[in-house]
Amino acid sequence: MNQTTQQFPDGGAIVFGGSGATGGATARLLAARGCDVAITYQSAAEKAEQTRAAIAATGRESFAARCDLLDAAAVDRVTAQAAEQFGGLHTIVLATGRVFSNRPLAEMDNADFQQQLLTDTIGFSNVIKATVPHLRKGGGAIVVIMGTTIERIIPNNALAAVPKLAQAGMIKFLAREEAANGIRVNGIAPGVIEDGMSRKVSAGNPAVIAAAAQATPMGRVGTLSEIAETALFLAGPGSGFITGQIVIVDGGMTL
Repeated sequence: MNQTTQQFPDGGAIVFGGSGATGGATARLLAARGCDVAITYQSAAEKAEQTRAAIAATGRESFAARCDLLDAAAVDRVTAQAAEQFGGLHTIVLATGRVFSNRPLAEMDNADFQQQLLTDTIGFSNVIKATVPHLRKGGGAIVVIMGTTIERIIPNNALAAVPKLAQAGMIKFLAREEAANGIRVNGIAPGVIEDGMSRKVSAGNPAVIAAAAQATPMGRVGTLSEIAETALFLAGPGSGFITGQIVIVDGGMTL
């Protein structure tokens, strides 16, 4: 038995939002470390298929499915399919996100705010309800990709921060409630990440990314592989005594 197959127990993983940059990088790394991986997408079917093909190239089983997190039945179907196809589940990664316009809290569009709140809370709740019964069978980990907006106040960024703060509270409650069932729940708060959501928000403007790198104590922005490696650490046995935590991966920007 080699190292890649020792890191995780029998069963597979689901990456909700696996068509995105961070979710895709995490899904591919899970496969490279010996996991069968299901990925979901909402509209980026082509990117999801590219990630699925990359997983298949490693020799691991995979499938991609369209899934709106606010559709509880769809989340249930994806979860049931993955559990049946992979012989159980041990890792759930939530890496969904969307691009929106920043604005002051007093000028926020209520429809946008409601959509983001629903996705990050009710959507996460749907994932919890669907996956926890499977994880209780043999233990496992839930990892939520968030953002450093939960740790520092960035003007005009409440639409990103406030729903994630609610999500952070859910992580702590779930971690406390499910610890006795062998389920660990943690979050990752990335800073500015090259080729991640930060690039989408900045519309690919290199000056914005360069300014972020200059403002970071380590003098650079992060990489997708660094976030994916953190996710696998939190999902794997090396973090077996860690739960209910938000790990900040930002090169020291929040210090």
